[in-house]
Amino acid sequence: VRYCALSYVWGGIQGLQLTSKNIHSLMERGGLFSQPQPIPVVIQDAITLVAALRLRYLWVDQLSIPQDDPKGKLHEISQMDSIYSQAFLTI
Repeated sequence: VRYCALSYVWGGIQGLQLTSKNIHSLMERGGLFSQPQPIPVVIQDAITLVAALRLRYLWVDQLSIPQDDPKGKLHEISQMDSIYSQAFLTI
């Protein structure tokens, strides 16, 4: 499956993150846009670009790696080189 990956610096702004509490609602159709936390503008811009390129998938660490699971997070972070190198496009 072709996907894009977003490489960015989070900065000091807190926004929507994947957690054990919201993972199921985020997996639902339209779930990303029905959350109470805002989606950071950099992610919104990447979504717009991916859609304009007529691609379907965007990998974003903040929304793809559970942020409240330290052990799982560490494992996923160790795989990021593969995620970025296998992406069709890294933004």
